[in-house]
Amino acid sequence: MTTIPSSHLLSQPRISFSDHHFTTLLIGLLASLTFFNWLQIDIANFTIRAVDVFIAFFIFSALILICFDTTISKSEHSLIWIPLFLYLGYMTLMPFLGLMFRASFDFSHVTYGFRFGLILVFCAALLLLSPRRRLLYTSLNRSLLFLGYPILFVTIGQILEYAQVLPGGFFLNQSLADMFDIKIDHYMRPPGTFAGPNQLGWYGAVIFSLSLAFYFTGGGARWAHISFIHFLIIVASTSRSALLAALFSVAAMYALSILRTFSGRQTTKPKGIALFILIALAFSFLVILAERLGFLRPQSIFSAFAVITGDFQADGSLAARFDGWSNALQAFRDYGFFGFLGDPRVVTGTIDSGWLNYLARGGIPLLAFFVLFLLTTTFYTIYNYLASGNQYSLALFGVTIIIPLGFVPLSALHYTHVMIFTILAFYMGASDPHRPRGIT
Repeated sequence: MTTIPSSHLLSQPRISFSDHHFTTLLIGLLASLTFFNWLQIDIANFTIRAVDVFIAFFIFSALILICFDTTISKSEHSLIWIPLFLYLGYMTLMPFLGLMFRASFDFSHVTYGFRFGLILVFCAALLLLSPRRRLLYTSLNRSLLFLGYPILFVTIGQILEYAQVLPGGFFLNQSLADMFDIKIDHYMRPPGTFAGPNQLGWYGAVIFSLSLAFYFTGGGARWAHISFIHFLIIVASTSRSALLAALFSVAAMYALSILRTFSGRQTTKPKGIALFILIALAFSFLVILAERLGFLRPQSIFSAFAVITGDFQADGSLAARFDGWSNALQAFRDYGFFGFLGDPRVVTGTIDSGWLNYLARGGIPLLAFFVLFLLTTTFYTIYNYLASGNQYSLALFGVTIIIPLGFVPLSALHYTHVMIFTILAFYMGASDPHRPRGIT
């Protein structure tokens, strides 16, 4: 007797995966990205972080399901995954090429490739598991507020210790900082639960952009709440690059929403006016308070805005980066079209620019793969959002738009938590497990 599968069975994810188990995996992954971001141990040339353990467990879960779950159906995944895989794949392969073709190239460079290889396999595992993107959306909605409050609490505690309102030693524990290489004595800049203030700020920037996009597109008040909490985290981190990139991302998303309204595809005005007023008032209050109490470096924020308007001498730290940038350009000239094929800092020193780091690290091929990933993702999300108003497309657009900005003064995407959150947004924007191929 032949049984014809029902349309309900055909519309299941690529691998039927328990919602409860996936949610547990996701919460563990998010906790390792945020609460335990600072936790790491060094073994030989490898640095093992808490998030590496959870990513490996995520991959192991996918392998177990492949072996024991036979209810597999083909889910819809956009072709824009290909540029992402090309970029991650080349980042994984590059150090091994350097080991073969570059003189004075040691094994420590290869460990960098292993980390990107792990992230590449994580992407493949995510596609194999194909969780319902609505499940991922709901899990993030329920988790990010729970994560944001403790991080903000720890950050405020560190600021109060800097300002000597609280006695030192609890939130700014020197022994833990020395053991796990946490930057707690960094110009009065709090790291929160991360390894440094920029990592904290970029966590806030990605989540602020992501949550605000969901709020714009009809999400509930919780997304507005998440946005506000993470905006405070950005400000508290004193990371100017994160703050400026987040504000630019929000402006771009809002402009795209207005464009869709003017095109006649949307009858309601984009949300967010009240939230923007609250953010503006909170930011103004914090700047005034910081000026009075002498923390959060408000003057540095003003100097960063001045740089945007063309006054490059307004920010002394930007001028100090010029030497590193010239060294990166010289390294590219020395090593040619394919670059150094490893961490260029061993030959250039600190570069403090993701774009120039990539030029020295992998030359023209690496830049080409990276730009291809950014362009395909950006144009895909713009087209998809204007055509359908898809909330996941706007969220991915918002997250993607801040990456090239973060690459001007930093290599922000190389923070593992930024990379993983970007991949989760990418999955929601570029995959639809509810639409099997060939099923209408």
